[in-house]
Amino acid sequence: LGKKYLADIKRADIARLHSAIGKKAKVEANRVAQLIKTMLSRAEMLGYTEEGTPNPCRGLKLYKETSRTRYLDDRELFRLREALAEEPVHIQALIRLLLFSGLRKSELLSLPWDAVKINHPEGDHIDVTQTKNGRPLRLALTGEMRETLMAIPTRVHSKWVFPSPVRTNHHINDFKRDWKRIRERAGLGDVTVHDLRRTCGSLMAQAGVPIEAISQV
Repeated sequence: LGKKYLADIKRADIARLHSAIGKKAKVEANRVAQLIKTMLSRAEMLGYTEEGTPNPCRGLKLYKETSRTRYLDDRELFRLREALAEEPVHIQALIRLLLFSGLRKSELLSLPWDAVKINHPEGDHIDVTQTKNGRPLRLALTGEMRETLMAIPTRVHSKWVFPSPVRTNHHINDFKRDWKRIRERAGLGDVTVHDLRRTCGSLMAQAGVPIEAISQV
């Protein structure tokens, strides 16, 4: 949208942007349009545009989305484990914890060591309220999750479990290159990071965990 004033953004501008992004990423195009719609509604509320100004995103036809149900089977999990063996300790831990914990990516990346409760009187757990998302959840740690966390070297010198290698006192924001390399090595070309979270739910269900507990996680 360039440097347009808010009041000068027209429906045709939004439609062109939505269409341009949609040529390669239809779901992302929908999310961008929804975000802009929210931003312009907020702008009106704060007085940056005149009250009653029509939202140019209103009436835009979004792309049809299909609910995704992808999760890893036993053979794929084995290949993933083999592929992780060649990675640095913190990357191994990151992927394993995504798979074991069911945490959202942003929750795990913004996890401070203060939220990791080891040898706690109420049991080993992660206090998810201390992450960026701040969900009201105490996530119990399995033995494997505990071992994975204890092996991460940042435990002795950083506030964050996964600190940024380039920004002091910040956590990492993403790991797209690492995940692309790992999934290619494991032959999991269509698997997304969110599919690891979905796989966690599937494994919990197979283990007989009540649906209410799975939903909370």
